[in-house]
Amino acid sequence: MFQKGQDVKICFTSGQSRTELAAKIDEVTPLKLRLLEGRADAVPAGESGKQLIDVMDCYLGETLLTAEVLRVHPDNILEIRRLTRESRQFVRVSAFLDLSYEVIDPLADLEDELQEQVDAGEPLPEMTRQEMKTLARTEEASEAVLYLLRAVQSIDRRLDSIYDMTRQLLEQTAPHPMVRRRVVLSGSGLRFETDQGCDVGVRMALRFRLPLARTAVVKTVAETMRVDAIVDPEAKAPRYGIACKFVQIRATDRERIVSFAIRKQREALRRMRVAADGF
Repeated sequence: MFQKGQDVKICFTSGQSRTELAAKIDEVTPLKLRLLEGRADAVPAGESGKQLIDVMDCYLGETLLTAEVLRVHPDNILEIRRLTRESRQFVRVSAFLDLSYEVIDPLADLEDELQEQVDAGEPLPEMTRQEMKTLARTEEASEAVLYLLRAVQSIDRRLDSIYDMTRQLLEQTAPHPMVRRRVVLSGSGLRFETDQGCDVGVRMALRFRLPLARTAVVKTVAETMRVDAIVDPEAKAPRYGIACKFVQIRATDRERIVSFAIRKQREALRRMRVAADGF
């Protein structure tokens, strides 16, 4: 569900080039976008006289819907018509949460310990394909089946080791203290502000506190999808907005996040009703 004032991006194709522009939802019904960069009247018309655009989440880059530009209004506003339904799976809300993060490299951190676990498995005697074919023609063919069973069991033990190492990484406590930060949160990921940038595609150990009926601390591993410099002339130091998606998260933690987001959305709707009624 779009909300007035929501930040988005529009993406459209002109010739061989594809353009992305920052925008904000100006009205929901009818759906109007106010461009924050570029000019609305510069958005070209398509072959049918109407330009097709993708409306994207400005944080994670997900396409929310495809739309058709109906008309251009003054003040850099595009009025559009939905051609597809919104594809966002989870409600997204803005909040201030206590959060800590640490850039990690799971493969590098766990390589030595995981190798020890793998090497600890029972070694199997090597057997060539020809030896197995020969064995299969003898009365000892059952030994070939036993060999394959032992091989499968050995692989299974190694997979268990990988799972255990990943789980230990997920459960480890981040060494950095939590700091109150502005975040945009949903069940699929979050965006937070920090004074340290990082590369897109890196993984982070995240830990944040959700103020539910019983305060919950969520620990998850996330992958960065976007890193944007925040322009603030009054800021004394550079600041960055880091958007990431959850790649390792417990189902119960995701449910807590969704419950928190729904509660925040209901509170916002309640405030809007009160303001509209003049109370």
